[in-house]
Amino acid sequence: MPVEICGYPDLEEITGNSNFPSEQRRAKGKYVIIECYQEIPCNPCETICNKNAIKVGSPITNLPVYISDQCNGCGVCIAVCPGQAIFVVEENYEKKRDLVGFPYEYLPLPEKGQTVPAVNRAGEVVCEGIVERIITAKSMDKTNVVYLSVPRGMGNIVRSIKNRKSSSYEHVDNMPVSAPAVETIEKTRPEDAIVCRCEEVTVQDVYDAIEDGAIDVRGVKIRTRAGMGLCQGKSCEKQIQKIISQKTGAAPETILPDKKRPPVRAIDVYSMMRNRNEKD
Repeated sequence: MPVEICGYPDLEEITGNSNFPSEQRRAKGKYVIIECYQEIPCNPCETICNKNAIKVGSPITNLPVYISDQCNGCGVCIAVCPGQAIFVVEENYEKKRDLVGFPYEYLPLPEKGQTVPAVNRAGEVVCEGIVERIITAKSMDKTNVVYLSVPRGMGNIVRSIKNRKSSSYEHVDNMPVSAPAVETIEKTRPEDAIVCRCEEVTVQDVYDAIEDGAIDVRGVKIRTRAGMGLCQGKSCEKQIQKIISQKTGAAPETILPDKKRPPVRAIDVYSMMRNRNEKD
């Protein structure tokens, strides 16, 4: 299913894209996959690469061009991408295993050597992976990079791991299954009330995040996924700020809102009308 319909590219779009490295290049080792399909003003991937392996150029809304022969697979571009659309893949990392590196901003972080459920672009568990390496640094602005080894052939299918602390699933026989949604607030404890309906995060989940060290909306988000759904926090951000204020005693105005991820720029009404007239 194309990205225009489902919101993420399928494997055919990835491998058919001109940025996808040749078989000979992929056989040499780590390479980058850039899953960026929208023309937005964004070029940190270009500016961070000291090998000049990613080109955006002018205008800044150009889609990035990946020059695989100039890339050494270092992965510094993963953490700087605001859209979290860059990944590193190494086919045949080990016997019968691939390696995939991806951005990860949730807590708790997995541990090296841990076996975790690996998910595809749709968030569906597709296999188990082994955490090989975790990179975190102050310069990465709280975006961690996780390297996961997965069964051979899954390197370009796996794109993250399931957050085991999420309230939206439980483990039965070590396999994640959907948990029943709360029907009405009146039938449950106040702590069971849903704060984020997109991700089914409860008041208790927010309490637990605060106990774990969350002091702002982003802190709750990376621990619970609150604000990661379709509305992007429009319905829950104020509620989370209120809960943090009540729980910690901090003034509501001092509780930082979530950082808005998509790169945006202002556009005046005249420009929009001019574009419409040109199309007409």
